[in-house]
Amino acid sequence: MGLQYYLYDKDLSSPRQIKVLTGAIQRVRLGTGLHGGFTFLDFEPRLSVRDAFLWAEEYHFYRILAYDQLEGIVWEGRVEDIYPGELGMRVRCLGYWSSMFDQTHFERYWHISYTATEIITDVIADSSPDISTSTANLQDTVLDIAPQTFTDYEKPAQIVNAVLKYGDDQTPPRTWYFAVWENRVPYLFPKVTDTVDWEFELRDVARGGLTLSRSAANLWNSILAVYSAIDPEEGPGARKATAFATDADSVAKYGTREFPLSLAGASDAGAEAARDAALDDLKEPSQFATTKFDAWAWDKGKRRRPLYMVRAGDVFRIRDLVPSEAMFTVPFPDSLRTFFIKETEYDADRNRLRIVPDFESSALDIMVAREGLR
Repeated sequence: MGLQYYLYDKDLSSPRQIKVLTGAIQRVRLGTGLHGGFTFLDFEPRLSVRDAFLWAEEYHFYRILAYDQLEGIVWEGRVEDIYPGELGMRVRCLGYWSSMFDQTHFERYWHISYTATEIITDVIADSSPDISTSTANLQDTVLDIAPQTFTDYEKPAQIVNAVLKYGDDQTPPRTWYFAVWENRVPYLFPKVTDTVDWEFELRDVARGGLTLSRSAANLWNSILAVYSAIDPEEGPGARKATAFATDADSVAKYGTREFPLSLAGASDAGAEAARDAALDDLKEPSQFATTKFDAWAWDKGKRRRPLYMVRAGDVFRIRDLVPSEAMFTVPFPDSLRTFFIKETEYDADRNRLRIVPDFESSALDIMVAREGLR
């Protein structure tokens, strides 16, 4: 059956269907991303003059669903922008993450310990009425990040970004993401690649649809931190340096490449943690890729599924992207063929999926952010 599209009014508790849009819209593109979840859905409706007036004057913030009879809700959001398109009028809808910019939040989290999960839970309940208050999918970051003060009337989405920059209690700390998925249910989860959600083969890649680059320009495998030592009472003091931390495997492969990591104020332990995080981020060549597929996706149960079911936060693998592992003298890093998805964009008219994997180094950013908690 493919995708079906429906327009509802703004009443989320008792929604009323306004229109069945299936067959009445074209040039449909929908996306997912992190943070956020469902990010955008664009289309151009086939309209009479009367319908064009209704879209322009009445339908802002009306609910939009993209639905598959077998898969369920594929995309959910609300009408945001209406502007000229190539065939007349174009409509842009945004996922309900955008509703977390509607209101403001004022609170101090400083009397007891607070985790990012607890703060996000409170912000949703207090200042994000369009988001479900279900906590079933909000995993616990565990790390105490108090005190946190939000007294400039920040937007809930801004607070989510602010509290997740500290990572979690793991060593090394993990990157965490927030998403709002179907039925406006919030999800909070760490970046992990242990489980592959989707598999493709090179034959599934659209012509000219794979770009993969690896650069050693910023590869550093022996790093020290130079910093101003923080005195608990007097603040930053004399400049100091840690010992070098070196990754022996990287040195054996690429030779020694030294790098002085410059920090502002830091504790001795914080400087060493930042140095170690930088080494973990920089000891291998940096990688970037974009991929376009125009066939099917295969889930972990080896079942063929529509491309539009692949979303940000999933992990995919291209099984035959690299030669047989037996050709290598040492095992190749699985990051050459296994990717955590940061963004997706699906072109419904062409049945083509564009994926942007996440290659951002983050452990160093997390450790530097934590120094601000001291």
